[in-house]
Amino acid sequence: VYRNGGKVNGATISGTTFTDSNLNSGSTYTFTVKAVSSSGSESSASNSATGKTTGESPAVGTPSGLIVTDTTSNSVTLKWDSVPVITTYNVYRNGNKVTSVSATSYTDTDLNSATDYQYQVSSVKDSVEGDKSMTVTTTTLAGSTGNDCYDESNVAHVAALRAYVSFGYTFALGSNQNMGLYSMLQKTNLCKEKDFYYVIA
Repeated sequence: VYRNGGKVNGATISGTTFTDSNLNSGSTYTFTVKAVSSSGSESSASNSATGKTTGESPAVGTPSGLIVTDTTSNSVTLKWDSVPVITTYNVYRNGNKVTSVSATSYTDTDLNSATDYQYQVSSVKDSVEGDKSMTVTTTTLAGSTGNDCYDESNVAHVAALRAYVSFGYTFALGSNQNMGLYSMLQKTNLCKEKDFYYVIA
């Protein structure tokens, strides 16, 4: 006998009835049955049967321990404590749901740099969502500070999209400064001022 995809009986059953116990009140379960041969091989699963126990459904717990474990210029990683008998967790950013996950951690990506974000998490059981957790606030890191410098050949700068070639000469991307001939022998120190903008140091 399988309940929600998991086998629930320890030994095989010789009869054609089975009572499943230790279930939650007010909860819905789906069951299937497989026949077992003398060699122990199982048949395909039967058609499924769904039943709901009586009584009130247990309250859906609220996740605790929500923290930020890592922050970059465009991502935030969250972690929280698990809630027993929970199917999924909903993650909220600035009050808006961004995803549902089954794990107790999540990395939110494609964020803006140097920006404040607020996060909450809720748990879901049998399509019923519990209360949202406490709010955690974090700020993504700033973007490039202009301290990224590259001392390479002009050919390497072009290959890395820090420069471009025109009429045999190399020019810095964005600033359009002439870096000299497009040659492996020509080395130039380029520093990143901002996205897509390089100057000769």
